[in-house]
Order: sequence, then structure tokens, then C-alpha cells
Amino acid sequence: KAERCLTQLLSERDPASPEGRKALESLRSIGPDAIPKVIEAFATADKEHSGAMVTLLASLLDDKTFPLFTAGLGHTDKLCVAGVTKALAISANYDTNRLTELLGRPEIFKPALIEILGIVRKRLNARELLKRAYDLEPREKAAVFKIIGDIAGPDLVPDLIARIEGKDPSVRLNIIELLSRFNQPEVARALERQLKDKNRMVRKAALEALVEGDVEGLADEVLVGEGDQHRVAEVGQLGQAGGEPQVLALAH
Repeated sequence: KAERCLTQLLSERDPASPEGRKALESLRSIGPDAIPKVIEAFATADKEHSGAMVTLLASLLDDKTFPLFTAGLGHTDKLCVAGVTKALAISANYDTNRLTELLGRPEIFKPALIEILGIVRKRLNARELLKRAYDLEPREKAAVFKIIGDIAGPDLVPDLIARIEGKDPSVRLNIIELLSRFNQPEVARALERQLKDKNRMVRKAALEALVEGDVEGLADEVLVGEGDQHRVAEVGQLGQAGGEPQVLALAH
């Protein structure tokens, strides 16, 4: 029946015509069983029909039908993936944190998933997203950390500090960037520890974060705590000059 309804829908020049609306309503009444067929139909649908089908799918999406949409994100046809992506992005009828679980699934088309995560980011748990970021490719990892940066609040600081000593330098760099937004003593202490990191880029990022955050306050407090008055003076000059070579010199 779903195939027959889709044939009727796609044969209508305007999906908003009486017959088009009737076909859409019939598909909606079929329920979850219609979802895979609708996803397949994106491969041949034009822009107008695709828009109507996205709205239809979004109305059928909930936590129970979510796995059917997950399968759609792994479809071999990019038009089908695009339709599912839009439906997942506009629906508010499911737990969006289930999307973060898909980051570890190799069959999922990651650019589409990350696009959805960016759109629904305000409804995501930053802590869960942080846990899932580690196993991604560099470009995907950077995109996920950008999303985390958009939603991270002070409550995430303990998790970030706990993960700043991880093995992956790219993760440490991203975490340092996130921590630099929070002007807290424990953040300054964590950044100070990274000044001794084996990776030069990590040391540089940590120093820049300390300087740009609060040269006269937390950065001074941290460095004075190490008993290095000369270093405090140099960091203070760096904060006023903002010079890249000086940062590199201090962080080498």
C-alpha cells in the first residue's frame, strides 16, 4: 500500500493538490511501515515532492521509529540520506542524544550526522557528545568539538579538566581551547600543567590560553606559584604585544 501511495504522490505535479494531500495522509496513516519506502523514494523525487516527504517523515519520527531513520543515514544514495537528515533536523519528537551514539557506527554517513548535531545542538548533552568525540577522523572531530563549544557551560569544566591529559594531542588542543573560555582557578591550574606537555603545539596553546584569558590575574597566580618571576614578566609583555614569535619562544 505504501508503494501505491508513493506512486500516486509522485505522479502529482503538485504534492499540495487534493490527490497529493490524500496520498500523504494515507502514508501517514500507514505509520512506521511506510518509513523505509518513503526514504527509498527520495532517490527519484523532485524538490517539491521531497519537501513534502521530509515533513511526512518528521511526523512519523519518534523514539520507537528512530532506528528506521538510523538505517536511512547509512543509505547508499545521497538523496535518501539528505531527506532523512532534514527530517531528523526538524523533528522535536525524539531524544536527540541518541544521535551521539551513531558517531561510533561506521555505516553512518558522518557529514550528514554532524550536520544534524549542529542543528539540534541546543538539545544535546555536551558531556555525552564529548565522550563520543575521541574515535572520529580529524575533520569530524574538529566539527564535533565546535558543536561542544557552542553548548558547553561551566558544568562541563570538570569533565574537560579530567580529559586534558589524554593521549590524543588533537583532543588536548580542542579541550584547551574550550577551557580557555572559563576564567576559573582550576582551569588555570590545568592549563599550567600543559605547559610541560611533550607536544609543542599543546604547550603553545596552553600558554596562549593563559595569556589571553587573564594575564594580570590567573596567569600570574599560576606562574608565581611555580616561583618563576621572570616568566611572569615575559608573559605580561606577551599579553600586551600579542606577538606570535614570543608565544613560540615561551612554549618551546
